[in-house]
Amino acid sequence: EEDRVVYQCFHCGTSGAMRKKTFMQQVHITKSTAPKHIDPPTEHIPQIVTDFLVKRAINPKIANQFPLVGSEKYFAGIGRSPAIGFVYGDPRQPEAIKWRSTGDKEFTQQGSARSLFGLNQLPKDITELVICEGEMDVLALASAGIHAVSVPNGAPAKVTDGKVDPKQDGKFSYI
Repeated sequence: EEDRVVYQCFHCGTSGAMRKKTFMQQVHITKSTAPKHIDPPTEHIPQIVTDFLVKRAINPKIANQFPLVGSEKYFAGIGRSPAIGFVYGDPRQPEAIKWRSTGDKEFTQQGSARSLFGLNQLPKDITELVICEGEMDVLALASAGIHAVSVPNGAPAKVTDGKVDPKQDGKFSYI
């Protein structure tokens, strides 16, 4: 039917159909507890963000559309390193910042990311949305003009391994 869209997750195999509405008309934000806020970063080095995006062939103008920050951070595996921060929630009162080393794939996080990265950047009249595994996917898709959000901690390994029924896995219970 023309008033329905079909979806399928190739990760967990969930599929179905739903009536066409704008994405924002269908979002029901539920939170079991209010997120705790962390202090916003006191240092921002824009060149770190720009260099990292250019290296990944992502238009650096995307940095103006998303809450990104560049800084030096400590990572357990490598020590201090330039890093790009993905801000979750309101940039003035973030609930979390996920930091990725620009030279390695080391990660660290301040706070607890329990929302979708890029959700606040979506237009109100959006009708199609891609949900992806990482923040860099969101930026790459945005540079191609595709609206996307990312889950905060990647795809759940348990569902992939078939150990947990997707309906019983609580990793994305905040969605």
